[in-house]
Amino acid sequence: MSRRLLLFCLFALKTVCPIIVQSPGVVKVPPGGTAVLTCDLVDLMAHCNAISWYKLHPRTKHLNATTAINTEPEKNGPCLGVIRNITAGDSGTYYCIAVHTIMSYIGSGSRVIVKEPNPQPTVTLYVPDESNSSNVLLQCLVMGVVPSEVHVSWVVSHTVLTGWTESGWTDDSDSALEFTRAHVIVPSERRMDNVECVVELDGRTISKSLKRGS
Repeated sequence: MSRRLLLFCLFALKTVCPIIVQSPGVVKVPPGGTAVLTCDLVDLMAHCNAISWYKLHPRTKHLNATTAINTEPEKNGPCLGVIRNITAGDSGTYYCIAVHTIMSYIGSGSRVIVKEPNPQPTVTLYVPDESNSSNVLLQCLVMGVVPSEVHVSWVVSHTVLTGWTESGWTDDSDSALEFTRAHVIVPSERRMDNVECVVELDGRTISKSLKRGS
């Protein structure tokens, strides 16, 4: 299949290449709900049974065939990809792929986010005990929520700082968990003051603070 995915529009310079329109870009669904994705074959002369659904592995970035989505034709409309009784394991990015003659065509992708009501992330603050340099690196680890759903800032010595944020995985296994890690560098003489990591999620604010010294 990977070889076919490279054949999208080999003859685009000589012909009008049919396209697939996939939507929505992002859909948020509660556990047990139903996610509906649209795969419109537009002027591609193919039926809905030509569609296969693939899920992007978030860590390896490989496309893997999935049976979690059922392809259903909509009367006088595009093809639908439906995930019913959705679980947290169904979160991810899905692509519809249609095979027509010797060509394969791929949609733009739809990200499915399964959201627990009022998720409670775990926030861990790391403040070094000592530093021999003029600056010190503070870190805040946020687990239990999708990184794109959170915004992390800092309050150090009553000053709001933004720093920088990255996401990663706990290990290389299929059961690895995604996390958000925020960093900020402050002068070492300020690290003894109050340090607070502030996580904003769904209009809520969750913070973790550490007081050092007097």
